[in-house]
Amino acid sequence: MMSQMLLFHGTSAPALDGIMEHGLKPPQPCATGHDWVWDLSGHSQGNAVFLSTAPVAGKGGDPVSFAMGWPVKRLRGQHPGYIIVVDLPPEAFDRVYAVVPNVELDTFISVFRTRSVLRQTVRLEAGQQADEHGTALARWTLSHWCLHYWLARYCADHHISLKPSALGAHVTLQVGGIDPALPSDLTPPRWQAFLDDYFRVVAFADQDIGSAAERERRRQFILRQHGFTLPDHIEADDHCKRCHLCIGGLAHWVHRFEGFGDYQPLHAFLRTLPMKSSYQRLPEAVRLGPYVIDAPLKDGALGAVQALALRLRTVVAHTTPFAAEAVVRFFCTHESSRKSPREASWTWDQWYAHFPVERCPLAQPWHPGYCQHFGAADLKRPDRQVIAGAIPLPYILGAIKISDGVRLVPHLRPNRRKGETLAAKLWTLAHALRAQYSGTPLLLD
Repeated sequence: MMSQMLLFHGTSAPALDGIMEHGLKPPQPCATGHDWVWDLSGHSQGNAVFLSTAPVAGKGGDPVSFAMGWPVKRLRGQHPGYIIVVDLPPEAFDRVYAVVPNVELDTFISVFRTRSVLRQTVRLEAGQQADEHGTALARWTLSHWCLHYWLARYCADHHISLKPSALGAHVTLQVGGIDPALPSDLTPPRWQAFLDDYFRVVAFADQDIGSAAERERRRQFILRQHGFTLPDHIEADDHCKRCHLCIGGLAHWVHRFEGFGDYQPLHAFLRTLPMKSSYQRLPEAVRLGPYVIDAPLKDGALGAVQALALRLRTVVAHTTPFAAEAVVRFFCTHESSRKSPREASWTWDQWYAHFPVERCPLAQPWHPGYCQHFGAADLKRPDRQVIAGAIPLPYILGAIKISDGVRLVPHLRPNRRKGETLAAKLWTLAHALRAQYSGTPLLLD
């Protein structure tokens, strides 16, 4: 016989009354965005409730951290924090959408981001062989996944190892665009150093300094220290002056894989696809424009050589078990090269329907339905994040106050000399709530 499961949710004082009156509800019940939570659970982040199998858990799923205001820095120290204790009976297990080990959460989010990026599209152009700056004769809009497939084949045919050191010898870093207000010889390390210092100062000043004049003085000091002047449109807008996207986008670089544009199998493939062109048929001698990949500064995303190596190995793992003709046929059928969408018209579900992931040497986070197949035992394992639907009031045992907004309340501060831990103290209080519960949620101050 399955027993009830104790689960935990971190929150702060402004949300407490609503939870104690109505239970735990998703913040946006009608949300349908296909974010990482959707890929993990089949429901969007706004239409889900997040719980933990332990009151103190790992990064990304720790109720105590959420109760203390994480991840929104400006909320830390403003409101008392609480741990909501849920007693979920077996008949309510269908309210749980997914159970994921916190230790694997970063890996899954990395997989989600990689998938998202590889479904994005890029435009390739073909021009006259001897005309490097003339009008394009034809254009194709293809997914990064498709082009990474051909890049992996190019590397195999040219005996280029899919290791960062080997790939790096064939990759050239180029300027993608630098705002005229910035130095023309700006380098990625110098720009990243400025961004780190600038936003560290801005975030600290906005949170801890009340004087607008002092906040502006500190911001200007960082600009002078790094020798930068921001464009007038940034300086004129208070939002832009504090926006990572607005300022970070003032300069960007791209990676170009040398030799790939001359790869004849890619040329032959492109000739089988519909194209945007005034030509019914392309001349035999055409020059394919470079396939450039954005080079993020430090997050290891699309353009970093290390990430490129990982993505190419992922492509190989996805495609090697299957005939090359089948893979090319999929791209010929599903790549909408006449149009210019931001994402490919095919979905990952369609890809895996044609090329079952079970035949591929891929880690579990790549498998569709990862963490959606679980049992009661998974809800008892420590350090698991639980993604669920609304939790009705009858399943809420109550709330434990853990902080005054800045520090843990005195009776929860563990005495290390006595071997006490915060987790053990919270478990004791959770079992006390269960023992005292009589139908109405309790508040332990």
